Amino acid sequence: MNSTLIRLSIFSVAIASLITACKNSGSVETDKDTGIQYQFFNHDEKGTKAAIGDYATLKMTYHAVTPSGADTEVFNTMKNRRPGDTSGGTITIPLTKTFNGCLEQAVTLMAAGDSAMFKINIDSLFLKTFHQKQLPKFIKSGTMATFNVKLVRIQTQQQMQQQQQAAMAKRQAEMEQRKGLEAPAIAKWLSDNHYDKVKPTADSLFVLERSGKMGKAIKEGDSVKALYTGTTLSGVVFDASSKHGNQPFSVLYTGKDMHIIKGWSEILGTMHEGEKVKMLLPSSLAYGAQQASADILPYSPLVFELEIVKVTANKPMPAAKPATK
Repeated sequence: MNSTLIRLSIFSVAIASLITACKNSGSVETDKDTGIQYQFFNHDEKGTKAAIGDYATLKMTYHAVTPSGADTEVFNTMKNRRPGDTSGGTITIPLTKTFNGCLEQAVTLMAAGDSAMFKINIDSLFLKTFHQKQLPKFIKSGTMATFNVKLVRIQTQQQMQQQQQAAMAKRQAEMEQRKGLEAPAIAKWLSDNHYDKVKPTADSLFVLERSGKMGKAIKEGDSVKALYTGTTLSGVVFDASSKHGNQPFSVLYTGKDMHIIKGWSEILGTMHEGEKVKMLLPSSLAYGAQQASADILPYSPLVFELEIVKVTANKPMPAAKPATK
């Protein structure tokens, strides 16, 4: 084969390779029905497509144009994760059409496992999909948002309902298990810390220690200032006055319907200025079935050390005078 034929052969192979590479990576196209501009990076042409009404689990980033013309990342499912998030950096959205050319329609061009880029009108995205009254100031009106999307999973409404029901049943079982473990955990903690002779009050409050001087008794209508430390049974300090500049916690004691946990309102009515108390609250006097924080799980008993530093009697409001004619 002469050198010219060799060069032509090499050139043909190079062109074929380039065409194949472009086909695999995709090229920017426009969907004739929605006007959405898209580019596939991975695409299963024979795969089952998502449909309006389905739920789509996505890994996604999107960028917008600022008034100065710069490109800025607005959202990233891998970065915008909350503590304890086990989703793997995904977000699940219902595929509901919010306008012609919306992201949800764009996702219906995809099959599970596909990845693609979409151009979505930024004004319609915020005003019609996000139901905002106006665009954020850092985004330029009349531009296109660029979405990079990987479709991880497609679920029908029925499949999503089944998943949610299974998750609820699992959570309920876990809650019942935690609830059943609370009483043995309290008994063990009391025994391990040599408080096993302490008996609970009628409301199941365990007053472990009292100390300090006995000043003015707290009465309804008094303003109370207190220092405190709260720990879990495992010894984790979840909150304390020392974490807030050692500033006392202030509360108006009304005896009932107070905006504090029930155990505090129970104990305050028995305390005096200058007095200190250490107490154990079962979850029924704390946060109950709620998960109040990463440290306070459902049905968590809590230990508090409380010191009353100031009790101030508030003057009663003068009685209103009868209206005169």
